[in-house]
Amino acid sequence: MFWDLVGTVFSGLGAAGIALLLRSLSRKRLPSWLILVFAGAGMMAYQIYGEYTWFEHKQSLLPAGSVVLETHDVKLPWRPWSYLFPQTLEFTVLDQANLRRIEADGEQIVEMVIYRFERRTYDRVAIEPQLLNCQTGDLVPLTEQGQPRLELTTRIELDSRLAQLTCRQDEAINQ
Repeated sequence: MFWDLVGTVFSGLGAAGIALLLRSLSRKRLPSWLILVFAGAGMMAYQIYGEYTWFEHKQSLLPAGSVVLETHDVKLPWRPWSYLFPQTLEFTVLDQANLRRIEADGEQIVEMVIYRFERRTYDRVAIEPQLLNCQTGDLVPLTEQGQPRLELTTRIELDSRLAQLTCRQDEAINQ
């Protein structure tokens, strides 16, 4: 957040400098308020650029073996340009490189970690360890100690992207 503030200030100063240059080249025929307009437009352009490149930047920082499962694009009334070009402010990632496969009672279980990234005033990352039963589609969150929270079990479709990415190798072994 600090570097966003620094970038915003310098973008405003740079754009104001361009307005000052244009004003001096026109022998001060251009109005002085143009400097403020350029400064504001420069700061706003930097913020919009940061919002639209956030997802690609975060995605480039992910380690090898990470797969983006889904993105959440939003349209916000206080950002009217987002109606034309929706912004990605949240996305979910599967750490495919660290899947752990377990066989219990003849069923294939996959232990995995899912990360949820959110862009707010500050970036937020939620780490969600989970178990997936590849035969039934039961998805069970784990506690910090690694214990299943059976009361929060949900069922996903076996043809969902998550099931395909985690159970794909299990199906090849069973055939």
